Parts: sequence; structure tokens; C-alpha cells
Amino acid sequence: MRWQLADSIEAHAWRDCFAAAPAALGCTVQQVPDTDAPLLICRTLPAPMFNRVIGASHDASLPWIKHAYRSAGMDAFWLHGWVAADAEPPADHPAWLKFLYDLDQPLPATRQDSPLSVRLARPDEAALAGDVMHRGFGLPEAITQWLGSLAGRDGWRIYFACTPDGSPVAVGALFIENGTAWLGMGCTAPEARAQGAQTLLLAARLAEARRTGCTVAAVEAGMPRNGENNPSMNNILRAGFQLQGVRVNYATESK
Repeated sequence: MRWQLADSIEAHAWRDCFAAAPAALGCTVQQVPDTDAPLLICRTLPAPMFNRVIGASHDASLPWIKHAYRSAGMDAFWLHGWVAADAEPPADHPAWLKFLYDLDQPLPATRQDSPLSVRLARPDEAALAGDVMHRGFGLPEAITQWLGSLAGRDGWRIYFACTPDGSPVAVGALFIENGTAWLGMGCTAPEARAQGAQTLLLAARLAEARRTGCTVAAVEAGMPRNGENNPSMNNILRAGFQLQGVRVNYATESK
């Protein structure tokens, strides 16, 4: 099933991302027994985005998963569960929309009306990438500097969207492995939003994924609720990604 492919692509990206984390952050990855699912732990940031299991079932593995988080001193974590693309997920849990893009289809056209331009971040610009992520995501600087350090790491590319004077105001990450690509960590500094930055970054990363021989790319976005506007989802759909399903994020206590 293609939703399993979407999970697998994301899981491989986060496994490698955690392998690049500075030791001081307390980031570890464990393998859930009898599965391909990574269990992510970040002791210095208890946010569920960095403490979750990607791709494991909830039943037989749950006692082991709870014990792993409890042993790490983590009170809670996310478990993911899929529902059909046309189903309504539980209202009391956040959900993500999961998308795939087959790279044998035409690539999205590059916007011509944006004042921004896209370029690849150099390895010596890791701190700059981290600064843009700090402004865009609002995460602690230690975390965004770690994510920014992926610039130049094997398999990773970090792209900047820049103003006419060359100042980076938005970023997007691309992870390539075994003919698949994951697009993530897209964020824009508040002062540069609504200028097409993420549309440009999506197009650039898809083009690079195809150039390197990838056949499929994966991305995700938060699911809007109650008719709210979701620019990330809108950008992804305009680029031509196909929705594979809805993944519910179940907040789970480790007790």
C-alpha cells in the first residue's frame, strides 16, 4: 500500500536526521522489535514531533514502546494511525495529510511572479539555515542549529529562498535515499510569508529529486480543521502531490 511507502520514506529521513544530532541534545533512535519502525527520542525537547514512532502498529508493540519512552524519562509521545483519505479523523487528535509525487509526471512550473529566488545552502551556511528555521518554526536555537547542520550531510540538501539582495528568508530540506525523496522542514520567516517561497522550494526540490534518479517523493502537512486555511497543504496540492491518506497523531502516555 502506498501509505506504507510514504511512512517508510519519512522514517528513513528522520532516522538519518537523528543520527546527525549533537550528543548534548539526547536524540536517539530505537528500532521497534519485529518492525521497520523507528522510535524517536529527544530528551531535551519533549515536543511530540521529536518523540514519536513512525510506522508501528498500536497493539503488540505498545507495551515495548511505552517502556522505551518511560525508560528515557519521557512522559508522552505520539503514535501514528492511518485513516482513509476521505474519512474524518478523530477531532481530539491532530492529524497529518500524507502525500506522494511520482517523478515520472511533469514537474510543477516555477513561479514567475515571486520576488524570491532559490539556491542550495552551502555546508558552511549551516548556522544561517538554523537561524531561518528558528525564525520560521519558533523552535529552540539548539534544535534549529542541529537541523540546519544537515546542509552538506550525505543524502541531504537544504535550499534557501532569498530576497533580491540575497538574504535567505525561507528554507526547505530534501533527503534522498535509494531512489526516494523526502521533502520536509519547510518554513518561512514571518516577514517573508505570502511571497511564494514554499512554492519555489517545492519545485526546486522535486527537480533535484528527479535529476538524481528518484522515482517518488513524499511530503506531509498538518490537516486543517473547521475550514481553516492551510497554506502548506495548498502549496503541496498545487505542486501536483497526490493525497495518500490521513495519519492521526495519538498522544500517548508512557505510564
